[in-house]
Amino acid sequence: RLQSKLQEIFEGLHASHTGIESRLRAEQLKQRVLQCCRAWEDWAVYPPEFLISLQNIFLGLVKRAANNGMDIIDEPAPGSVRSDGDTPVRRGNGDDFDGVPLEDVDGIPLGADRGKEDVDGLPFQPDNTPLLKSSAAISALQGYDDDDDDD
Repeated sequence: RLQSKLQEIFEGLHASHTGIESRLRAEQLKQRVLQCCRAWEDWAVYPPEFLISLQNIFLGLVKRAANNGMDIIDEPAPGSVRSDGDTPVRRGNGDDFDGVPLEDVDGIPLGADRGKEDVDGLPFQPDNTPLLKSSAAISALQGYDDDDDDD
């Protein structure tokens, strides 16, 4: 079938891709091959799982065994493709981000450690009077009618 031949073709593309000495040319080949896969996916030429396996063969994430099965390589290659076509995101337990442990802020009520401190530095006016009575913006808006009807 054509699908089994495509696997062989993508293995050859992977070999060609890794053999290119120029990074720019290698990246151009990679973009063209992945663009072709996206077009096939958009046109529903092949099932998405098959296209993912072809992309993984091309990127060197998996290799075909002698019995035409797929063996997953332990280390994913840089720039590997997920099923949605994006570069994979490292997911962990959330305790470490870029080598720095994250501070646990869940469960702390807002303003618990702030006391009476103002967040923005402006005093609160409980009588609903504007803070800046003589502001040019407020005086410019005093005659403004935000109603859209012409009354």
